[in-house]
Amino acid sequence: LSIGPTIGYAQECAVGPEYWCKSFQNAQDCGGLQHCTDTVWNHDQKYELVASSTACQWCQKIFENTHKGFEELDDSDDAIIFTLNSECKSLLPKP
Repeated sequence: LSIGPTIGYAQECAVGPEYWCKSFQNAQDCGGLQHCTDTVWNHDQKYELVASSTACQWCQKIFENTHKGFEELDDSDDAIIFTLNSECKSLLPKP
């Protein structure tokens, strides 16, 4: 039995969070953005610059995906507002 890298991700992604969380691009490419933001960048001072640049990149991602997300939601204003609030809360620093 052979186990290869996860389909759709670069081989380096198999290294795990050590590789993913080196940069926003790595995390995005490996599907680890939320993990890196929640468990690494927000809790380690050596990643302070990565975390602050990540907030901007997260914000850009939110706006890039907003239209697509709205198409998937029903026409409820409440659902749209809830979704935007949820996404934007992830940009706020954790206490």
